[in-house]
Amino acid sequence: MEKSQLNLRRNILWPILLLLAVGVVLIIFDRERIILVLAKADWQYVPRALVFIACSYGLVSYSYAILAHQVGIRMGWRELSLTYFVTAVMNRVVRSGGVAGFSVRCLIMKQYGVSVNDTLSSSMIHVLIGSLVMLAMLPVGSLYVYFSVPVSTALEGLLVFMTAISLLFSLGAVAVLLSEQLRDRVIEVAAGLAKKIVHRDITPALHEFNLQVSLGIRLLRQSPLHCGEIILLLFVEWWANVIALSFCLNAFGASLPIGAVAALYVVGIMAGVITALPGGFGVQEGVMTLMAVAQGTSFEQAILAMLLYRVVHSIIPYLVSPLFYLHLLHEQRPEVVA
Repeated sequence: MEKSQLNLRRNILWPILLLLAVGVVLIIFDRERIILVLAKADWQYVPRALVFIACSYGLVSYSYAILAHQVGIRMGWRELSLTYFVTAVMNRVVRSGGVAGFSVRCLIMKQYGVSVNDTLSSSMIHVLIGSLVMLAMLPVGSLYVYFSVPVSTALEGLLVFMTAISLLFSLGAVAVLLSEQLRDRVIEVAAGLAKKIVHRDITPALHEFNLQVSLGIRLLRQSPLHCGEIILLLFVEWWANVIALSFCLNAFGASLPIGAVAALYVVGIMAGVITALPGGFGVQEGVMTLMAVAQGTSFEQAILAMLLYRVVHSIIPYLVSPLFYLHLLHEQRPEVVA
């Protein structure tokens, strides 16, 4: 089983890494035109992109604060939102399956009296809801590209593969959210793997975690208005990122319909997530560039726009985030409970 999974991962990674290598070669041989495009760039679009990126982080952070309050975490709205922001940015740059960001989130929230189980369960529910919003948009984006532009056989295969994966993940996420029996089964499998790999019985801890997740989901189902509010915020956050990406394309003279930008955004993000490379670095830009070129954008414009988006979406927020740690860790607040 492990060998077949490893082979599957290799079969996915090798074509993408080959694409990245080709992209590097093209950049080297096309550097003069890239420099020319940079010289003609309209940098007034960058502040606009940053505004929408800030809105994006604000919306997703506030959605987590709403969810956390619904499941019984009593931290201030500002502290919850800032905690989510700094740890989400870390996860986007230091991609480690969420371990880095979630570990820091647990440490920060522990200062406010929130247990590790409460932090992880609320984070897991938020990830599942956010994944559903993103995955729901992937088939729409793939179909838009498939029917609006001529695509190569390789790109067609990638779109079909990612659409199928998104549907499977969507069904899995819904099942995990709604079925307590399925979550129990997942817990059993995880506990069995832990015994084999680290030779420790973590079943009690996993069952406690499952209880917290189940409680949180029940509380959300009792308050459909707040659940709908969270989904709406995540949906608007998704569009804020699309608009920011559109501004990055405009900065280099590439103008695509907003539907096309939305399609290349969601497919590129999911490609980065599936490969599990740090922050999706390279993979995300490669897939987005390929799709932008397929829709009429020059290679130079596309690759520079995607790199600019990476900077405004991940690098700048990551560099700014240490300023907020000073506030979060300045003193322990007593206003908690959980």
